[in-house]
Amino acid sequence: MQNVRATVPFRAILAAAAALVAGGCSIDRLQLPADYPGPKPLPRELAARFEYERAPIDPEIETIEETATYERFRGAYRAPCPVTNEERRVVFEMWRSKVGEGPRPCIVVVPILAGRYPECRHLGALFSANGMHAFFVHREEDMLAPENRPSDLETIVRRAVVNVRRTLDWVAARPEVDPARIGLCGISMGAIGGAIVAAVEPRIRRSVLIMGGGDLAGIVWRSRERPVLCWKRALARRLDLEGEEEFAAAFRAGFVSDPLLFAPHVDARTVLQFIARYDDRVPTENQWRLWEALGRPSGFSIPCGHYTAIFWVGFAEEQALAFYREGFAGGGGGVPGRPALATPVPPADPAARAAPGAPLRARDRQRAAAARRPGARRQPALIGAPREPASSAAPHEPAPDAALRPAAPALPPGQR
Repeated sequence: MQNVRATVPFRAILAAAAALVAGGCSIDRLQLPADYPGPKPLPRELAARFEYERAPIDPEIETIEETATYERFRGAYRAPCPVTNEERRVVFEMWRSKVGEGPRPCIVVVPILAGRYPECRHLGALFSANGMHAFFVHREEDMLAPENRPSDLETIVRRAVVNVRRTLDWVAARPEVDPARIGLCGISMGAIGGAIVAAVEPRIRRSVLIMGGGDLAGIVWRSRERPVLCWKRALARRLDLEGEEEFAAAFRAGFVSDPLLFAPHVDARTVLQFIARYDDRVPTENQWRLWEALGRPSGFSIPCGHYTAIFWVGFAEEQALAFYREGFAGGGGGVPGRPALATPVPPADPAARAAPGAPLRARDRQRAAAARRPGARRQPALIGAPREPASSAAPHEPAPDAALRPAAPALPPGQR
């Protein structure tokens, strides 16, 4: 019989079942403390690590997909590395939403550690179908290449963050994008890097961080992710390191821009965080550490592991969309007391502005029509029709309890 590789390994499914039984299948809601004092000012020394020359870029643009709800194109340009000053090629993909009128929000999607970006493309389709543009920047290289040392990881992270900021300069100046309504979404390594982006980039108004953690040295040491394990063992052999303390000291000497250092400078009122309670890839302990460093933002603790989180995707999507809608309602950033943008942006043409976030009542009909077109590409499954946030919901809190029971079969039977 031919062996077929399952999407979710059987052992992972068993682990998920055991975790659900042990955890009572319960989702725990995380509430922002009522006495949250606000973020700490970002020290000049930390901000300087991710600064860059703000020169206009002129990317080469190629349309690669078009549906009833979005146009997806790829852009490429050359720019100097902020660490080595070496000129490098930067590639990004953007979803221009066709849903709604006038300047609309845009979501920065930060990629996971490796792979061909399936999560970025799923999220791009999801956000654009819900009236928000989206983009992500390609990774330039393998972060865990065997020859890389912690100092190389520092360079890669700095370059990646600056590439996001530089690309955002171009995206935010587009007439269809509202520069006052920029969000961020990151999963796993994307949430780890996303926490840094949210701290150093003042245009980010809302951040959804999913299974991200702090203390990268501890994550690498404890992670059961195979590529991470292989890289850790190779580094320990090369540097003759024994035990966690020696490894952590050597790692932190080279990699100095840990998310825990930047998290206190992110406004927790603008963050929605998801924590996997049984994670051994980005260990749960490290996810809680990031949550504490961020100021205990609102979010959810979910009874799952890193890969079994796939069973809760629909729930996370519904909550993320509600969080963005609540923060971006009325055309504002939804952040009380947030200072004006540090980087001036060109004002959008007032004549082109219309009511943001037009209702999506025709979305299902549009998707059906697109699917019937010859040669149309299949879109990722999306959640049920979006709802307007309840007027009684407190600002910067998760959606009401009704959102815990989405119409789509996203939750296990015990949670519906």
